[in-house]
Amino acid sequence: MQIQRSSERRKVFYYLLVENLENNQPLGRLGDISEQGVMLLSSHALPLETRFEVAVHLPQTSSFLEKTLELTVETRWQKQDVNPDILCIGCQLIEAGKEKEDVLEKLIEYYGFSEGYKEFRQSQ
Repeated sequence: MQIQRSSERRKVFYYLLVENLENNQPLGRLGDISEQGVMLLSSHALPLETRFEVAVHLPQTSSFLEKTLELTVETRWQKQDVNPDILCIGCQLIEAGKEKEDVLEKLIEYYGFSEGYKEFRQSQ
């Protein structure tokens, strides 16, 4: 099932660690991000249509006072990356709340870039 997005996914400069809060085990690394979802890069498959309470480990910079961003996500799709050792796993954000949305927006603003930026850099 293909789901239409209303916001642009932005690749991230840093592949931030994402852990399952239930067992503190890594689920993968943040591959891209939007206001509605994230894509994880993982070495293992995750069950689809499953909710996870996750912690995104934030960069330790003055931009973020928090060490982690805790979110509820639901796995929606997965596909093989160009690298056969990596799976791309699309997750929808389920619950964020205003405070978390502010941190999420800051993360997108400071550490993400759009495909347009990528195309501009390649043309240089």
